[in-house]
This record gives sequence, structure tokens and C-alpha cells, in this order.
Amino acid sequence: MPRPQVKGERTDEILDAFERCIVRYGAEGSTLDRIANEAGLARGLLRHHVGNRDALFGALVDRFLERSNADIMQVFADLPAQNRAETLLDWLFDATYSDARSELIAEALTAAAVDDAALATRLRRWTEGYRWALAAEFERNHPGAEPGACADVAAGIVGITFTVESLSLLGRMGKYRAASKRAARRLIATLGKNR
Repeated sequence: MPRPQVKGERTDEILDAFERCIVRYGAEGSTLDRIANEAGLARGLLRHHVGNRDALFGALVDRFLERSNADIMQVFADLPAQNRAETLLDWLFDATYSDARSELIAEALTAAAVDDAALATRLRRWTEGYRWALAAEFERNHPGAEPGACADVAAGIVGITFTVESLSLLGRMGKYRAASKRAARRLIATLGKNR
């Protein structure tokens, strides 16, 4: 049995290879042979370090969701005391913070969720967690907003950001990003004055 540190490193290498395959071939096209080849390992070592295809896919989903949630929470932790909403909009809409690889993985997982009810449930929870994190931020900054308004605005912004990120893969979408950021700013303005 491999040492825990080596097993963890090897698992990360395998999951990195799986992500690269998903970006190239999608979830369905990421066969064990392709993943093993991308990782530079014999196929049998994938099973040894991670398990069968289902275990490998589950580990990839776990890692993707954990990293995404950690990134979102870090953004909220790093928001300044002043101009929080504008800083948040920068993070959500500026191309500087965009991650095409993560977007391609998210899209591949969403496509796979069509035939996988458990994955669909996990992705819905992930999306709702993002929505509620935004809603909580808006509630802190707009305590006078009507009940439910912060959650509604958060849902609109989640929809806008997901669309912007998926369309950004087409390239040359700077004007669309800027217009989407302005639209999100308008949505936030419906909540009333910031405190």
C-alpha cells in the first residue's frame, strides 16, 4: 500500500489529468484509458490510487465543489469594508478573475447531471449555496430591502454570472461582460441604499 502522502499526491495528479481530459473530451469522452495516458500511468494504477470510474468521477466532483465553495467563501472574506458590492461585481464579471478550465468542467458536470440524479442534486445544492451566500451579503448591506428581494436579486446575478462565464468561452465577450456587470449593478440598486 502506498504511503498516504504519495497516495494523496498521486490522486491529485490523476484528478488533474481527469480535469484536462474533461476539458478536451467532456465527461463521457474521458475514458480511463485517456485519463491514464494523460496522467502518464498504467490504467491499473488509476484503480489502485482512486478506484473505478465511478469512484474517480465522484472524487473529481468532490474536489471541484470543495474548491469552488472555498473560492466563493474566500471572496466574501476578502471583501473590503467599503464598496463591497462593487468589489464583488469586479470579481464576478471581470475577465481577470475568469477561469475557463473551471467553466468547462462545470459545463461538463452539468451535462453529465442530465443522466445522474445524484449529481444533479449536488450541483443544485452548490448553485443554491452560491445564491444564498450572495443573498446574505446583500441582506447585510441592504437591511431595509423588502423580504425576499435579496434572494431574488442574488438568483438573478447567479444566472447572469453563469451565462457570462459560459459565453466567455466563445472569446471576445468584453462588451457582453461589461453590460452584464451593469445589469447586475442595476439589480443590486433595486435593493435600496447601501449602508
